[in-house]
Amino acid sequence: MNKIKRLALSLIFITTLCAACNNKKPKDLIVKKWQVTDAKTSSGTALDEETVNRMKQLIFEFTADGKLILNGIPGQEKQGTYKISDDGKTLSTVSPQGEASDSEVKTLTDDKLVFTDKNSKMEITAEPKK
Repeated sequence: MNKIKRLALSLIFITTLCAACNNKKPKDLIVKKWQVTDAKTSSGTALDEETVNRMKQLIFEFTADGKLILNGIPGQEKQGTYKISDDGKTLSTVSPQGEASDSEVKTLTDDKLVFTDKNSKMEITAEPKK
């Protein structure tokens, strides 16, 4: 009987530990290179094919020290800064020219980032760069 109780307690402990490991904070989830996979207007209206194809070339790299590096346009790497709110719902960026912009984060997981820029009203979907 004691073996069963110990086994049950061990399973509960391991399950709780695994659940805690998967509970990453937004500031940890966003740190990586993200490849744009889709772009559309926030109302869901499709963009023209040329614009979508250009957007799909973009790579957003969010670093642990708050830098945002934008790649994908040959010879035009841009660097700014970012901050994500503790609840993971707002992504604030500042361009190299000092222009601030806020985005509403709709999804942020290990495998997917979806946000809508409040200025351009464009919804961007991205996945980790492979």
